[in-house]
Amino acid sequence: MQTTPAEKGITQKVASLYNKFPFPAYPLWARLKWSEAYTLAPSFSEYLAKSLGLDLPNPDKSAPAKRSLIIGSGDTQAVGFAHWVAPIKHEIVCNDLAHANIKRMSRKMAKSFWLRKKPNIAYEARDINDLLRSCIAENQKFNHLECYGVLHHLAAPSQTLHLLAKVCVPGTTMRLMVYNPTARYWLGQVSKVFRIMKLTPYDPDDLREARHLLQLLAKLFPLYYGKRVRPWMMKRENTPHFVDAFFHPRVLPLSYLSWKSKLEENGFEIIGLFDRNGELDDLPNPLWCPPTPDQIEDRVEDFRFEHNFELFCRYKPQFAPNNTEQDHSRQKTSELKTPSPPKMAINHLQQNSTLKEQDILYKKLMRTPVPQLWTSYSETQNISHKTITRFWHLFLGATICNLEINAQEYKQDTVSQQALRRLGRIGAILPSMVTDKTLYDEIMAPMEKSMEGSDYNEKQSIPVKSRKKLEYFLSKNFKRKNILSEKRLNLSIARISQGTLGSQELNSHT
Repeated sequence: MQTTPAEKGITQKVASLYNKFPFPAYPLWARLKWSEAYTLAPSFSEYLAKSLGLDLPNPDKSAPAKRSLIIGSGDTQAVGFAHWVAPIKHEIVCNDLAHANIKRMSRKMAKSFWLRKKPNIAYEARDINDLLRSCIAENQKFNHLECYGVLHHLAAPSQTLHLLAKVCVPGTTMRLMVYNPTARYWLGQVSKVFRIMKLTPYDPDDLREARHLLQLLAKLFPLYYGKRVRPWMMKRENTPHFVDAFFHPRVLPLSYLSWKSKLEENGFEIIGLFDRNGELDDLPNPLWCPPTPDQIEDRVEDFRFEHNFELFCRYKPQFAPNNTEQDHSRQKTSELKTPSPPKMAINHLQQNSTLKEQDILYKKLMRTPVPQLWTSYSETQNISHKTITRFWHLFLGATICNLEINAQEYKQDTVSQQALRRLGRIGAILPSMVTDKTLYDEIMAPMEKSMEGSDYNEKQSIPVKSRKKLEYFLSKNFKRKNILSEKRLNLSIARISQGTLGSQELNSHT
């Protein structure tokens, strides 16, 4: 299927936006904490699939290394990815539409690895569908796909998923993030108001007026916009994030069920959902057992779940091309190393020359700090530094070196049951690390009996005075653009009112 002119137009607009505003635009000299991106590692997705008893990618003996594809990498993501695979032999194909992102990426990569062995990485600044067609023609396959925050920006995501399936081997893992359209509905309505006002991200004056409108909305709608407009949106140094949020030319508002259907149509199954903000605490561990679409949609509708869908997937075609090879792709329990504490694990690895590269990566990552996310929850913030550091080293030993973890490692400390459950939900503890059935059931169980819905759906009473302030601001900007008309004014206010769940009160004052 060839790309249509309309799809090419969308792709060109997206490329132009990111060439002007590279994303996420972290400073080239910034020292980022790569341990925070532990779920970015392909070893995390592979270990999660193995922990759930699923098949891993078929090892191709003729291939010199594992291969990963990063789709829409921005100007930073591939650098973090490389920190989790280098110096292990691993080929990385880094794709992004914008040449500016790729240029900044290569500079950051050179800076990060100037004293170390450079990762085996290839940069591709072009449309992902064109790249995938080239890979298919050359019979290139990948063991892992990184597709974080990309599919909802593509002109034809269904076509991209169809092409992705053709470059996978049975068991290929994928980390995926797509937007929650219900929680972002307000943002879409504000973006439409910006278009009605003919504001463009390429004009500094227009960006300033866009921020002023957000500030005004936060004051007029304190129970809705006031809780959504964040301080970072007002800072000039965060302009790329602001533009990406409010001026993106392509945002596809598909539900969780729609994305799940598209994935399954192309042979991908969801094996885990990362509940970063603890909004699914009334369900069994969603990372170990994905919720049903009905469970997700119910919580999305009443605003119990407001954040993006972070998913871990696995490619599982209905008809595997080679069943014999597929049987060898699953790692046997007997091949796992004997349980041992982290310090002993290093010595054990040093005695085995075949694990030299894993040993190097393991020792390097052991020097990194524990992810701040692990101790950012009320249940885990009181865990001692010594204990959480030991958990971090156990995690690295299991995911990087496939060390088998003794379940007693999580029982010998005075860590509460709720803390272990939270750590299990954010991937600090994965199923294969827990061989004790009782402990497994404890970590799998829900943390709460029920979760309260958001108060954002409460009706708001908007006084006439506030509406007049809004009309005054909009009229002033319409005059600046020489586009003042009653139709534009009413349409803008209608969009703003639709962005709130208390829109009936606002319309009642017209």
